[in-house]
Amino acid sequence: MNCPKCESECDRDEADVGVGVIHGPWGCWSCGWSEDSRYDSSAGTSEAQRESGDGRYIDPCGGSTSIGRLVQSAGWFGIPAGSVHEVFKESIMPSGNASDVLLVPQEDRMMKWFAYEHLPEHLKVVSVKFYEVAASLCAILESGPERTVALRKLLEAKDAAVRSRLHPGG
Repeated sequence: MNCPKCESECDRDEADVGVGVIHGPWGCWSCGWSEDSRYDSSAGTSEAQRESGDGRYIDPCGGSTSIGRLVQSAGWFGIPAGSVHEVFKESIMPSGNASDVLLVPQEDRMMKWFAYEHLPEHLKVVSVKFYEVAASLCAILESGPERTVALRKLLEAKDAAVRSRLHPGG
């Protein structure tokens, strides 16, 4: 099938479920058009992308990929993480700020301790910096015990910095 907007060839995901094949919506990788309006990004950020809001890229075929996985995959081809962030800055990061994207797959259990959205503004400005460092570490270090130790030590530092902001001078 050709895209009705740009005439490029479209694609769709399909899965054989044993008793038949389930097909996803047709989507165009060139212009972002999707047969399903929720995934159509041809005129800007798709509805599904706006709703996801969790550092995941939602493609025109309805597929969902963590930005961390995209960063990792791009790295295999020598593409720097900054380039991935630049590409997704407008579509995934509403503010255009790279720190709005979780750079690691959601399943990293340590990242939940670096959340800062719930904090009041005077604590958020301290905590967000530690989140950015933790996300960067997870993007560049392979998962394992040493990365977990690094994140735990960073978490201790974050907690101390937040306490310092709450009670200056100790």
